[in-house]
Amino acid sequence: MTGTEPAGRAQALVPGLGVLLMTGYADAATLPVADIPVLRKPFALDDLRAAVERLRSERPGRVLPFRRAAGVAGEDGGTC
Repeated sequence: MTGTEPAGRAQALVPGLGVLLMTGYADAATLPVADIPVLRKPFALDDLRAAVERLRSERPGRVLPFRRAAGVAGEDGGTC
């Protein structure tokens, strides 16, 4: 089973579910699941952030705000 299969099944079970595929193998043009964005590895952290923000903006009110886990360093090097 590839990542596209469970992604498609999850979206069928939860309409409107945001899914982002990350792959280092498949050509994005050949992935069989329509309307699921693909981030090709390797990718920059800024690319991941942008892809997640696009998903969030398409689903306003459906995505909880990001909360950093306790003890994880923030961008300024501090922890939350």
